[in-house]
Amino acid sequence: MTRNLLIGLVAGLASALLFASLLSGSPLSLLLCLAAPLPIMIAGLGWRHRAGLVAAVVASVLLGVGLSDGGFDVRLAVAFLASTALPAWLLSYLALLGRSEAGGAVVEWFPIGTLVAVTALLSAAITMLIALSFGLTFETYSAALGERIEAVLRVFTDTPDGQPIAVPNAAAFVAFAKAVALPISTAVWVFTTLFNLWLAARVVKASSRLARPWPDVPSSLRLPRRTIHGLGLAVLVAAFAPGMVGLAGEFVTAGLAAAFAIAGYAVLHAVTRGMTARPLVLGACYAITLVLSWIAIMAAVVAGLADHFLDFRGRVAARRKSNPANDKS
Repeated sequence: MTRNLLIGLVAGLASALLFASLLSGSPLSLLLCLAAPLPIMIAGLGWRHRAGLVAAVVASVLLGVGLSDGGFDVRLAVAFLASTALPAWLLSYLALLGRSEAGGAVVEWFPIGTLVAVTALLSAAITMLIALSFGLTFETYSAALGERIEAVLRVFTDTPDGQPIAVPNAAAFVAFAKAVALPISTAVWVFTTLFNLWLAARVVKASSRLARPWPDVPSSLRLPRRTIHGLGLAVLVAAFAPGMVGLAGEFVTAGLAAAFAIAGYAVLHAVTRGMTARPLVLGACYAITLVLSWIAIMAAVVAGLADHFLDFRGRVAARRKSNPANDKS
C-alpha cells in the first residue's frame, strides 16, 4: 500500500510537470502537455487504480498550488482533474476490468473497442463542460467563444484592442473557428488520450506489470454494435436540434467519428498483414495523414464504418486461414 502511494505521488508530480511545461511557450511544450495523462495511466495500469487515483489527485493539487498567483487555484485544479486526470485514471481502471470465473481466473477482459467508445463519449462530455463554462445558452457561449478566438487572433497578428484585425476576412475566420474549434478539440482529445493509453500499456507491459494479456489491437478493436446507432442519433441531433442540445450532438458526433477513424486505422493494419510492401503502405498512409490530416482521417472514418457493416477484417482473416501458405506475416 505504501509503495502504491509513493508511485502515485511520483506519477502525479510527473503529470503536473508535463502539463506545466506549457508555460514555456515552446513548440515541444505542447507535446509534453499532451502527455500529461501518461504518468497517471502508467500508475493505474502498473500499480492498480488506487495508485492512479492518487496520481490524479496529486497532479491536480500541485497544479492548483504551483500555477496560482498565491494560495490555491481551485478552478485550475478542478479543470485539470475533470479534463485530464480523472479520465486518465478511469480509462486505466476500465482497461484492467475483467469477468472472472468461480476459480478467480479472468475469462473476459474489458473489450478494447468498448474502451475506445467510452473514450469518445468522455471526450464529448468534457468538451460540453468546457462549452458550458463559456455560457449556459448558445448565444452567450457563442459570443464568449468568439471573443476568446478574436483575442488570440489579435495576439498572433499583434493588433491592439479597438483596431481592425489585420487579417483578410477576419470576421469570417472567427465565425469559422467558432464552428469547428471545439468539435475538432473533441476528436483530437480522443486520439491523444488513446495514444497515451496505448503507450502506457506498452511501458507497463515491458516492465512485466501489465495484468491483462496484450491484445492484438488490429483484429480485436471492434466498436460495440450500438456505437453506430449512437453516431446516427448524434448526427440527427447536431443537424436539427437547436441551441446547446444541437451543440452536444456535434461533440458526440466528433467523438464517435474519431472512434471510427481509429477503427479504420485498425482495418488498415489488419488487412495489410502478409503484404511484402506492408511497411511502405503503412508509412505512406501515416505520412498522408500528417500532410492531409482531416482528409485522411475522414477516409479512415469511412473505412471504419464500412468494416462495421461489411467486416473486411473478418473476411481477410478467414481467407488467410483457408490459405495459410499465402500469409507472409
